[in-house]
Amino acid sequence: MLRVRVLATSPDAGVRDPRRALRLSRLLASQTVTTAMTHAMALAASGHPRRARRWLEASIDALTGRVVAGCNLQLVRDRLRQLAAATPFDSPWAPAEEVCEQSVEPPAGA
Repeated sequence: MLRVRVLATSPDAGVRDPRRALRLSRLLASQTVTTAMTHAMALAASGHPRRARRWLEASIDALTGRVVAGCNLQLVRDRLRQLAAATPFDSPWAPAEEVCEQSVEPPAGA
């Protein structure tokens, strides 16, 4: 998962590889908030912001009204705002981000 995020967000052109990040993100076994955010980062880096937005919104839906250990709803909202502002994701992992195992229903057309 970290490899996907590095490939999607690295400022180093020799490391950054959005297509590979997207291919690898599709192989992630579980559908959790963390894997959904990882997939959204790869989608955004690969030029698919609408699809990325749907994954982030699905993550928000999965967390709204719940308190889940390791899950940070505000972080997902921040990522969505960053995507809406067309600001590239420039860090593979947020400083306070933990792995969030809350299940996410894949968005329609995912």
